[in-house]
Amino acid sequence: MANTERVFAEVKRLGVSLNGVLSRFGLLDLKPKDIVEGDQELTLQFLWRVMRDWQIPNLVKASRLEVEIDRVRGEAELDASVFEADESMAAHAGEPVIGLLLRWAQTICAKRGVPVKNFTSSFADGYALCVIANHYAPDLVDLAKATRVDGSDEERARAVPRSEAEIGQVKANFTMMHECMSQIGGLPRMLSSSDFDSYGPDEIAVISFLSFVASSLMQLSREDRSATIIQRKWRKSRAPPERPIDTLRSWISSASVIQREWRAHLERKFSSAEWLMKVEAATKIQRAYRYATLVREAKCLVSHKLECITTIQAQWRMRNERRDYNALRRSVQTIQVSFRAWSARRYFRESFIIPRILSSGLERKIEIEQTRLAERQKHSATIIQKNFRAMLVRRESGRQKAAVVTIQKHLRQQRVLSQMKQLHMSATQIQSVYRSYVIRT
Repeated sequence: MANTERVFAEVKRLGVSLNGVLSRFGLLDLKPKDIVEGDQELTLQFLWRVMRDWQIPNLVKASRLEVEIDRVRGEAELDASVFEADESMAAHAGEPVIGLLLRWAQTICAKRGVPVKNFTSSFADGYALCVIANHYAPDLVDLAKATRVDGSDEERARAVPRSEAEIGQVKANFTMMHECMSQIGGLPRMLSSSDFDSYGPDEIAVISFLSFVASSLMQLSREDRSATIIQRKWRKSRAPPERPIDTLRSWISSASVIQREWRAHLERKFSSAEWLMKVEAATKIQRAYRYATLVREAKCLVSHKLECITTIQAQWRMRNERRDYNALRRSVQTIQVSFRAWSARRYFRESFIIPRILSSGLERKIEIEQTRLAERQKHSATIIQKNFRAMLVRRESGRQKAAVVTIQKHLRQQRVLSQMKQLHMSATQIQSVYRSYVIRT
């Protein structure tokens, strides 16, 4: 739950709206509890909100779409009716990027007479996608091989084909489109011909896929236009204003007319042999000059052909380099995805799992130390109590012993005094008897 709450907080910080989501329960606000409990519908709605409010605007900029639409419209005059949408587009009224995405597709498809009204039935047979791909990459998509499947709006909205031939045509359109996209690279495979003959194309999937297509194709178009402008400028600076042979023929024709008229004038004016020799010499000079001019122009023509061959070779090499670049780009993207996944796992492990393990281990250690300390204190208290009780016993025993000794001393003293009294009395009697005896004698 804590991780999901962090994700929701970050998503809201990025400007993604999670309020007013349409579900089977009506309109409600998305909460982390819905994701944790595994509600599939609300989870998909959450992912679509992230895609709609954050991923698509960052993938295809609105300003760039507007520039591209103006550029395509400038190539041909389009009627305003081609930009009409059906009622299903009212749900995207507050989403400018999605509206511009539909307008971009309408502008390109209108040049081929293909109406685009929505993101479902208009793209059901894949023909509109082939038209868009052919506009930017005509060498990758042969539009003559693509076929448009006609049908009513209701049939196309439900994507229900009327024959096996239509199913084959739709599969051929999607196959051609996917082959083109695989050569361009960087596009997920989100649509297939099975969408036409099962439940119909999903609007969210079409919008997501079309945003990836627009991003890649506009980038490709910008690169091609830059290369075309550079090539045109280079050829214009290097090529002669017209064909050399045509220029030479024009000069020869003009010179022949002038010479013919001038000779007729001279023949009428001069008839001497000296003048005829000069004319013959001038003719030889002209013949030599024409030969030198032909040789020079032939060399220029050969040089121009060599430059054209070099240009063709450069184009072919550039095409191979671009193909290798796209392959390298896909490899780099795969490596980046793997590295980001590894970094995420490492971050999760170091930020959540390891601290939790260390925290639980530290708590267990503290608990063990507290238990050991309590046991040591209890043991110490037991020893103190035992020694204290032994001291009390020894003290009581000493007092009792002293009392017994005192009693014994007094008892012995009493016994000695009694014996002394008896002896004293006996001695007194003996003395008395002896004195009496002495007196009598």
